Amino acid sequence: MSRILKHDCDVVVACMDAALQYTIPPNELEGRMIELKKGQTVSLEQVVQSLVRCGYVRAEQIDGTGQFAVRGGILDFFTPDAPYPVRIEFWGDEIDTIGLFDLESQRRTETVDAIMLAPSVEVLVDNPSELADKIEKARLFFERKKQLPRQKKFCKWNVTNCEMDVIFIVQINTSQCFMIGQQPCWIIFP
Repeated sequence: MSRILKHDCDVVVACMDAALQYTIPPNELEGRMIELKKGQTVSLEQVVQSLVRCGYVRAEQIDGTGQFAVRGGILDFFTPDAPYPVRIEFWGDEIDTIGLFDLESQRRTETVDAIMLAPSVEVLVDNPSELADKIEKARLFFERKKQLPRQKKFCKWNVTNCEMDVIFIVQINTSQCFMIGQQPCWIIFP
């Protein structure tokens, strides 16, 4: 989606299900995208907070998209719209180097001057307690409709995890009914 907003692609081919999939609205996506440049003054902690806010999950060592890892003044992350993961080396609160690297060898393959940090998920939750309230209301609704035990169990599980402030991953199709302002992908195309 970020490539569409940047006008980086001319054609998007998708099946009907993918085109009708609800996703983050364009203005929300643009508001979450952050450009990081060599020589920029920003603390490692600020970038880590941005990664978490964009749905990235912390790992010891990244092995796929949507993850980040911190070792001293080195930050690795893998955005969904990049072919390779990114490694940023900090010198204090300044970005010293930015490079792409190979997952298997962990060696830098290319140095770049800037990188765009885009959200890694389509459903972003800033307020887990608000989401928990919505899920609890849905759980109560499903509880009254005894013929829907699977949805009732799902809602109860999600409410429990939200209340414990546990970061969780939900199936996009199920969680979308709780997200306000999402739009089908096809609406975003110019």
